[in-house]
Amino acid sequence: MTTIIVKSFEFEASHQLPYHDGKCRNLHGHSYKLDVILQGEPVTDVGSPQEGMVVDFGEVSAVVKPRIIEKLDHRFIAKGDEQIFIPEEQIITIGVRSTAENIGKWILNELRETALAEKLVGVRVWETASGRAEVYVERER
Repeated sequence: MTTIIVKSFEFEASHQLPYHDGKCRNLHGHSYKLDVILQGEPVTDVGSPQEGMVVDFGEVSAVVKPRIIEKLDHRFIAKGDEQIFIPEEQIITIGVRSTAENIGKWILNELRETALAEKLVGVRVWETASGRAEVYVERER
């Protein structure tokens, strides 16, 4: 039996979808929520500090906060070709339009280069309370 755990995070960020045919073409912000989804077998070593855990939630935070949250929080998330007058240190470029789907892909790729990679299943990026994108790892069969 496999166990899935989810650790949630929040960050504030702005973005703009310049070719969108609605309000999202304007510069605006969101209170994003990020769910990091991990899967594995709980540790069975009696007396281990992680006995009964897939991954200690504190370890997940120790990876995700500096690698993801600190980079995105209170930043303008950009593809990199926008012509906007914001100080460079307030912009993070992800190379693609800053939709929830693409932000999710960027986050997943960043986390695949960490100690969480082996147990990483996917991420959910909540752009609003009712709208989210889910991106999952594709494993070799």
